[in-house]
Amino acid sequence: MPQKHYKARCHCGAVSYEVDLDLAEGTRRCNCTYCAKARSWFAFVPADRFALTSDPAAQTEYRWTPPGRSGPFLHHLFCKACGSRTYAWGEHASFGGRFHAINVALLEGVDVDELVAAPIVYQDGLHDHFDEAPADMRLL
Repeated sequence: MPQKHYKARCHCGAVSYEVDLDLAEGTRRCNCTYCAKARSWFAFVPADRFALTSDPAAQTEYRWTPPGRSGPFLHHLFCKACGSRTYAWGEHASFGGRFHAINVALLEGVDVDELVAAPIVYQDGLHDHFDEAPADMRLL
């Protein structure tokens, strides 16, 4: 399936962005302590397929450094007004440099059947094995 252009926004509309995304490329769910608590469901895209269309000052950032790491892997952004998790960004060679982790729940006009059909990659971030599925995926 080809890329589609989506608009996304937080609950109150203060944060908005646009993204070119092919949901058939897959989405991700992780069991690290952050993602498990937030029930995160992301689709990753390179930075050149993402554009923030609202004031960056409408967001605040949370950075968490996992045990054994020298720094944070993802910068998680939130709307200051409604608290919606908007997206995350990071930089890593395996993603071709800078990338954005799109909160799938914020996509507007997404076809429900397309979303349900999107492959999900389950990652064992809790044990720092992002290339493996966790043993228990019941709550992901």
